[in-house]
Amino acid sequence: MRKPLLTILPDSRCNFPLTIITLHSLSTLIATIALWLDVVDLEEVLIVMSPTHLQQHHTLLVMKGGMDPEKGFVGPFRAFDAAQATAYLTLYEEAFGPASDVSNLTDKRFQSHLYLPFVVAIMSTEAILKQVRAVLGPDLLVWFTEWHVKRPASSSKYTPHQDSTYAGLVPAEDVVTVWVALTEATRTNGCLEFVPMTEYHGEQLPHVEEPGDSTNLLLRGQRIASEHLDFTAKAVPVELCPGEATIHAFRCVHASGPNRSDASPRVGLAIRYMKPSVRQMQGGRREGAMLVSGQDDFGHFDLQPLPSEAWDRGGLALHAREMEAMRVNYMESRRKETG
Repeated sequence: MRKPLLTILPDSRCNFPLTIITLHSLSTLIATIALWLDVVDLEEVLIVMSPTHLQQHHTLLVMKGGMDPEKGFVGPFRAFDAAQATAYLTLYEEAFGPASDVSNLTDKRFQSHLYLPFVVAIMSTEAILKQVRAVLGPDLLVWFTEWHVKRPASSSKYTPHQDSTYAGLVPAEDVVTVWVALTEATRTNGCLEFVPMTEYHGEQLPHVEEPGDSTNLLLRGQRIASEHLDFTAKAVPVELCPGEATIHAFRCVHASGPNRSDASPRVGLAIRYMKPSVRQMQGGRREGAMLVSGQDDFGHFDLQPLPSEAWDRGGLALHAREMEAMRVNYMESRRKETG
């Protein structure tokens, strides 16, 4: 095992562990430092690197947040600064009311990029797109957005699950979820916890459904049964500061516990990016997606227009159609499968 030649300390405010990177050449060292400081773009670096260094460099790039990409999740990384996070949180509360009250979200927590321009601004943030491009390539569609909000002193939680379970998107390897924090996400208020994919070989695991559990924020009350995976023993919590984000693979097992704080809501936006080559393989309704990088040469999804203003009338009509497609493709098709 080679000895690490460089140690980099992330944002000390958040008490995250050191990032240790093994460097095997001077060119890799230069490329890594340049990328860390955002001096050059990924595409410029790749031109001057050999195929061997390309593989090393890709790993080094996605390890900037301190996580091994083979585990199926990376982060935290800085999407935007804390002031911008506060500004976005203000826009969220203007749209949906105080973050401490989730009663106004209803189905509007899904696909809000269709009628709120600031959500498009978040998912089009260059720092986020740079990280996603490093995983999926230059052409990117956003298939789904969802607000994940937990009010203080609540029992609401997301049980251990995989995003791929009911989605019907193929191949699952070409889809990732970015989770962006607008507030602090801590162990106390219910930050994300991930299980490294090496623990289950990246396979799709069986889920059980408990729709009677009112504390489970997942639509079908689904969870991975403990006999298939000991989540508590394997989970890695990832705390985030406002404006930071994580990326996880579509089959990466994750969960988040209840918000046990007295006064701090936890607000985050989940964004699902995919390659345009991905297909929807279940249900009978054609779906849409929004192009945020590069181009779509496949046409598997209807390209969604940008909203012109908040609560854009056309965007709200499109939101209604997309929610109906979601109901048919995920809820009804799954009900037929299970009898």
